[in-house]
Amino acid sequence: MAKIISLVSVRSGSGQSTTAVNLASGLARKGYRVLVAEKGKNSKLRTWLGIDQDEHFLNETSLVMTIAQMGFDFWGMENTDIIPDQFSHSYDYIILLPASASDCITVQHLSDHTIVCSDLNRKDASAEVISFDRDYRIRQSNTGIIDLIVLNKVNTKEWHHNAENFSLLTDYFGCERIADPIPHCERIHDLPLDGRTVWELSQDNLRDAFMRLTETVVSL
Repeated sequence: MAKIISLVSVRSGSGQSTTAVNLASGLARKGYRVLVAEKGKNSKLRTWLGIDQDEHFLNETSLVMTIAQMGFDFWGMENTDIIPDQFSHSYDYIILLPASASDCITVQHLSDHTIVCSDLNRKDASAEVISFDRDYRIRQSNTGIIDLIVLNKVNTKEWHHNAENFSLLTDYFGCERIADPIPHCERIHDLPLDGRTVWELSQDNLRDAFMRLTETVVSL
C-alpha cells in the first residue's frame, strides 16, 4: 500500500512546490514509484512540469501523466477527495499537494503523514506553523500531528536571524520533527523556469540537503 503524504504550506512562497518536485524526484531516484496528486490548481507546479494550465483531469485515473525527466507521475484531483484503490496499490508514495488552505483541510483525512513547509526568514514564520498545528488538532479531535517541518530558503551564513523562529519551533515540536534546513539559493528558485530538479545542479550542498530530506521522509 502507498504511503500518503500531505505536503502543505501555511503561506504562499514557503517552498511547497519546490519541496514536492525535488522530494518526489528524490524518492523516484531511490527506486520508489511516486505519484504527485494536485488538489486544486498549482500554477507554479504545472509550469515546472510542463502541464497546460487549462488542463482538466476530471479525476479520471487514465489521465495520469508521466513526468519522465523527473521520474514520477502526476494526477489532478480536481473534484474528488478520494484516492482510487488502484493508486494505493500502484505506488509506493503518493504526495498530496493542496493548492489552498481549504484544500489542505479536505486532504487531511487521506494522509498517513503531514509535512509543513515554512520560510524561516519571515518574522512570524514559527507562529504561523504553530497556529496551523493547533487548528489541525482541533479539526482532528486532537489526534492530528505534523510529522515534519521543512524550513526553506534558509541563509545558513546568517543563522542568527533565524534563531528565534527556530527556537520557538523546536520548543513546541521538538528537534526530531524539524528537517535539516534547505539553503537559500537562486539556483533553486530558477529550477521551475528550466523544468529541472535539484539533482541536476552541481552544488553539493543543495543536493545533500534534499537527499537528507528524502531519507527523513522514507524513515517516517
